[in-house]
Amino acid sequence: MKRGFIILPVAVAASIVAGVVQGADPLPQSPDDGLLQRSPNAPAGKPFGVPPKPKPKPVVHAPVVAAPPVPPPLPYVYGGSGRLGNAAVVFLEKQGRSTIARVGDVVDGAYKVEAIERDRAVLRYIPYDVAQIMPFAPAGASPSAPTAPLFVKLPEEIPLGRESTLEIGIPRGSAAAKATVEVAYDAEVLRVSGAKIIRPGRAVVEMSAQEQSRSKELRLKPIGQVGTQTELVIEVNAFDAKGKSVEVRVPEHTVSLVEGN
Repeated sequence: MKRGFIILPVAVAASIVAGVVQGADPLPQSPDDGLLQRSPNAPAGKPFGVPPKPKPKPVVHAPVVAAPPVPPPLPYVYGGSGRLGNAAVVFLEKQGRSTIARVGDVVDGAYKVEAIERDRAVLRYIPYDVAQIMPFAPAGASPSAPTAPLFVKLPEEIPLGRESTLEIGIPRGSAAAKATVEVAYDAEVLRVSGAKIIRPGRAVVEMSAQEQSRSKELRLKPIGQVGTQTELVIEVNAFDAKGKSVEVRVPEHTVSLVEGN
């Protein structure tokens, strides 16, 4: 026997070669056989390494935004505007009645007057919190003269020891044909003349649209030498030419009695 070699019988060598061949993958017999071999990186259940299909992305729907509520049309017609004392006012006509309103007033429990401007008023519909515009004249038309049922002119201040004037009148175009006006005041700080005094602190004037002047003037004079503020309350009973009542609401007036220069 030569050193470095092992001589086996032919039968034993053949069995060893057959065992090795049986433990190995079979060789591909064609190009297609090679493609079907298992990939060493394939996950379980995927013997041929085919990548899984991507999952579809969920569909995201945009949120639905509800349309803002639409208020009903304004139930009022412009009946005039101006100033009472130091406040701008607008007259709102509705079904034969007139309501005088200042900024901040709530009319019929549903509309708040937010602004009174030169050619329009802004009313907010409270249930929907939506502002609405009431123009004082149609588009393209020139603003007409105010047709308020009654006008009141009163100074904001009256100097002590001096006399001032309160003017009340029925303007042309007003629905009112006649009116009885009562003025309530503090008789301890003011003296009133030019009207019928029915009792201290209460003066009455009768007015008619048929009279040439169409207005009355009451003279107010402070009593005492101490500056203060006082309120005037004006109540009106007005009627049209047919005797039908015309609603007139006049806000309270605050007058300052001040020391003169």
